[in-house]
Amino acid sequence: MRRGSLIGPFLLIAVGAVLLVNNLRPDLSLLEMTMAYWPFLLILWGGLRLVELLIAHSGGKPLPRAGVSGGEWALVILICFIGSGANYARSHWPHPRITLEGLELFGESYDFPVAGRHEAGESPRIFVENLRGNARIVGSDATGIVVEGRTTVKAFERADAEAAHEKCPLEIVRQGEQIIIRTNQDRLGNTSKITTDLEITVPKGASIEGSGRYGDFDVTNIDGDVEINSDNAGIRLTQIGGGARIDLRRSDIIRIVKMKGSADLRGRGQDVELEDVGGEVTISGSYSGDLLLRKLAQPLRFESKRTEFYVEGVPGEIRMDLGDLEATNLVGPIRLKTTSRDVGFSNFTGRLDLVIDRGDVEIRSGVAVSPVSVQLRSGDILLAVPEAAAFGLEAVTERGEGINEYGPAISVEVVGERGARMTTSEGAQPAVSLKTRHGDIIVRRGSTSSDEDAPRRLETDAA
Repeated sequence: MRRGSLIGPFLLIAVGAVLLVNNLRPDLSLLEMTMAYWPFLLILWGGLRLVELLIAHSGGKPLPRAGVSGGEWALVILICFIGSGANYARSHWPHPRITLEGLELFGESYDFPVAGRHEAGESPRIFVENLRGNARIVGSDATGIVVEGRTTVKAFERADAEAAHEKCPLEIVRQGEQIIIRTNQDRLGNTSKITTDLEITVPKGASIEGSGRYGDFDVTNIDGDVEINSDNAGIRLTQIGGGARIDLRRSDIIRIVKMKGSADLRGRGQDVELEDVGGEVTISGSYSGDLLLRKLAQPLRFESKRTEFYVEGVPGEIRMDLGDLEATNLVGPIRLKTTSRDVGFSNFTGRLDLVIDRGDVEIRSGVAVSPVSVQLRSGDILLAVPEAAAFGLEAVTERGEGINEYGPAISVEVVGERGARMTTSEGAQPAVSLKTRHGDIIVRRGSTSSDEDAPRRLETDAA
């Protein structure tokens, strides 16, 4: 197609319209319609080319020797081959199926109710196996298990959907000390066209284990432990009396609020939000979204390919994404080692140790200055200390400026050709050591109560 042609934009509009109709009207079989009516694409193409030629002729422009270029003829032949092949397949393959990331794209959705009950006792161990679909689990004062929900099957005919549903009945069975709730989707072979959403009420004293491939787990008001293992799931845990172990290959959100035990998160995902957790917190893996951590009573350990982070306690909060880490009101010792990240710490107690390859560092101390050690390969360091605080400073930059905005208690001297050294009186404690190879070091007076001296907040959606 030549430059300035209307065909490309119109084809984009047509493709977008087809995809939009598929989203709004999944009951329409667009694949079959495309197989049957693909020649209209050539008619539309030819009509647009004719309109372009008429417009060019009316404007006095010279007409091309060929109304259609060689490249366009090649594309026309390709479309004819594909369309003819699709129409032939349609006549010999009446129910075509196409999936994307495990989801059926075409066909009609048929819903079937599912339900089940089972006596369980006060503190059962419950295993929920649902390969595809969401599971919401709520604890109650009853001693039985009640399951309600819906199975959705995508098929071209209702008879096929009913047959698929009958192959995958909901079961609640006891095996030893464990009660298993399973949807049996594996009996269908290819589970891409069936999902089951479950609403499960269990005794409050239960322990929950969940397994799946695609689908969220929402667990509320459980006194026991929770363990989730899934390929792709969003996790929401609220009011958990035990601990949690989460192992995911992919997730959009992990949210844990009000949990008495420890939290162990492993795998890959996006956003993580933890608040009011009584036990130790371990986060290991790769998380590309926003991390919001509040009110963690026990130590926090975070490990990824780029970052190692340890904090003894988080009565305040930590906000972290791929490029920034902001923390306030932490209990040390605090240790951070990362390759590339801007960091900010304020109003912390206990020792702070930072080792960073690239990034800016902002430290705002309370009246009682804690020992600080910062080793930075490239980036600026800002230290803000209240006027009444006592501390010993040793700050060195190999290539950068030493800027004293604190006062006469700090002396500045030139080191080498491009470096600087900032110190207080010898022997003063606690010791604050700041080192950067390439960057400025700024020391100034700071307040412990004003919002202007707190680290900048990250834009994090905690909803």
